[in-house]
Amino acid sequence: MKKIMLLAMLLIFGCIAQHNKIVASIKPVYLISKSLWETELLIPPNSNPHLWEPTPAKTIALKTALLYVRVAPDFEEWDSDLERPFTINMSDCIEYKNPHIWLDPSVAKCTAKQIRDVLVKKYPDKKEEIDKRLNKFYTEVDEVDEYIKNRVKEKGKIRYVAYNPAFTHFAKHYGLEEVAVVTKQGEPSLKRINEIIDLMKKEDIHCIFISKMLNDDVAKQIAIETNSKIIYLDPLGEDAITYPEILLNMWKEIEKC
Repeated sequence: MKKIMLLAMLLIFGCIAQHNKIVASIKPVYLISKSLWETELLIPPNSNPHLWEPTPAKTIALKTALLYVRVAPDFEEWDSDLERPFTINMSDCIEYKNPHIWLDPSVAKCTAKQIRDVLVKKYPDKKEEIDKRLNKFYTEVDEVDEYIKNRVKEKGKIRYVAYNPAFTHFAKHYGLEEVAVVTKQGEPSLKRINEIIDLMKKEDIHCIFISKMLNDDVAKQIAIETNSKIIYLDPLGEDAITYPEILLNMWKEIEKC
């Protein structure tokens, strides 16, 4: 009986604590939110966010959270039937066709401002502290953003083929030229592979960007046929500890192109 009562108390206190937490879907969103408030990550960074399914514990965490921050309704499709609290969508900050929008720092800053507004409304006594954290986040993002823009100018035009569509918004923001995407989902057909090889030879392109979590067998095949370099990128920030570090780590690899 004592054990049952203790378990019940732990569950009650856990739910109370969760009501003061933000829950974020993927790691880039988590790092943005964490810069302002205590945040729990739903999807581990080494997981495919399109295929991930929530555990019962994660479902409860989402249901009882103070706030839920995600990329877009068409990105975290697995959450459509789940009960969730007030939700912030990064997609409210930009018009898009490709939902991999978190690699645009202007979208990240807009999302942080949305989170700030919700927090200040709920905790007006903490406004000064929250605003201080927001301004710190802005400064850190702006410093890295300016650094990358300057390095892009120094290096000159970067043209590449993307194996998967995760890098389009990063490229657009920094003026890189994404000539083609090999596949939007799954393995490309042999016809598509040959089309990409012909295009790269015709356009004299020698860089292929691919998310490092994906199988690179096809990318290697294309690279051999076109004498190209494969650039392994980390759009989900597996190795990053802050949001600006995701951008910086991306650029450090792209610079090798």
